[in-house]
Amino acid sequence: MRISRRFIAQEWIYVKVPIAIIWLAFVLSSFFTYQNQPFSAGICQLFDCSFISREIPFWLLVVLFSGIAILYILEKEMLITTLLMGIFMLICFSLEESNGILSRGLFTAVFFAQFFAYAFHRLNWIRNIEHYRLQFSAQIVAAAYFLSALSKLSTSGFHWPSDGYRMAIQILKSFNYNYFDWGNVAYLSRGTSYANFILEHSMLVTISLSLALLLEFMVPIALFNRRVIFFFGLALLIMHIGIQLLMSIMIWPIVLPMILIFINPFYLLVNGWPAMNSYIARQMFKLTNR
Repeated sequence: MRISRRFIAQEWIYVKVPIAIIWLAFVLSSFFTYQNQPFSAGICQLFDCSFISREIPFWLLVVLFSGIAILYILEKEMLITTLLMGIFMLICFSLEESNGILSRGLFTAVFFAQFFAYAFHRLNWIRNIEHYRLQFSAQIVAAAYFLSALSKLSTSGFHWPSDGYRMAIQILKSFNYNYFDWGNVAYLSRGTSYANFILEHSMLVTISLSLALLLEFMVPIALFNRRVIFFFGLALLIMHIGIQLLMSIMIWPIVLPMILIFINPFYLLVNGWPAMNSYIARQMFKLTNR
């Protein structure tokens, strides 16, 4: 299976269905969990966000949000649907933050990006909506990584990779949190082992951090070609797996949109597996008929 230079219509279904399911699960769990608003943060500074979960029966929220998710999957009234999904996602993140939970993610911006793609298409400013609804989403993901690189440079300058030995403290902190959360002493020994590895292999850490910084900084270049986006996605996934193994940190609100939009694993699984089987069959046929 060859990856197209642009996003194609066949990719969209394997992105929109997981996104709709994730959105539905998130908004329902947020409104079910948070019935109050101890203090105001985000958009909840404008009004009491918790009135939605307090005043509206949960079964009605299930029906309402399920209907919006179905409209999104069926691509009905996408201007209104994407706007509503973005607004409710924003309310949920603000409600969580108002309860002391900081879990901002990219999905809110992704929905607004898709809203603008459909709005520009309605205005005839863009024609190929099959490409741009995912291209605009990819731009949001790329911007997040690019801004992350700029943040590192603005805070520590070009010395950031050489300060990698400081990661040992963060590693110990993360694994100690896991120990206090789960009571498993193995977390303490793992944290100490990983921290010592960082301190003993400073050159390797510096090179790895330099590559990670360069990767984040160059992500916007990938937007010019769908194939390049895919390979950048694989590289970013490897980076996140490394962070998870070393520091026990996985930033799912960032990682999930990146995986779904950059890599699109479900599309590859459905369309790539038959192509791989076909290739293997052709090669076996050539070998047996020499």
